[in-house]
Amino acid sequence: MDTNSILHRINIDFFLFPTTVVQDLKVIALCRSPYYKHPVGCPNWARKDGCPPRTKPFLSVYQSTVYAAIARLDFGKYLELKAKLHPGWTDKALKNPRHWQGHLRAALKNYLTPDRIPGGFEIVKNAEAMGINLFETCANAGFVLERDPKAFVCHVNLLARIKE
Repeated sequence: MDTNSILHRINIDFFLFPTTVVQDLKVIALCRSPYYKHPVGCPNWARKDGCPPRTKPFLSVYQSTVYAAIARLDFGKYLELKAKLHPGWTDKALKNPRHWQGHLRAALKNYLTPDRIPGGFEIVKNAEAMGINLFETCANAGFVLERDPKAFVCHVNLLARIKE
């Protein structure tokens, strides 16, 4: 990515806190929900490792107490700068996750160095594909994720321990 990108001028905050997962296997159905240019849902369904139906329910693999690792981008500032850069773009084009999602994902990956991961825990990047409601899981610890982001967008990984 271009180091002059507006994404390099926007603050990303990181959070790492313990919480208890909320498993709701209906969350997996979101993978089959239609969205823009994907009338039958996510194209990774049954194709990509870590995606349903190849996944197991989270609580059949991991313990319920986890750490939530979050990278949070100031979305309001991003939209303001993006609109100045592209004044003719629609609101939908400005909010397109393809423009910021990879940057946020990479930032969280770089933040999660081995010294930040508690012993015995591993990174779980696909918790929703395993039936975890990330909104409720984060809310258990008092961290509110916006459902229709206006102020902040977040990328969430869980740090979990395998069940013994």
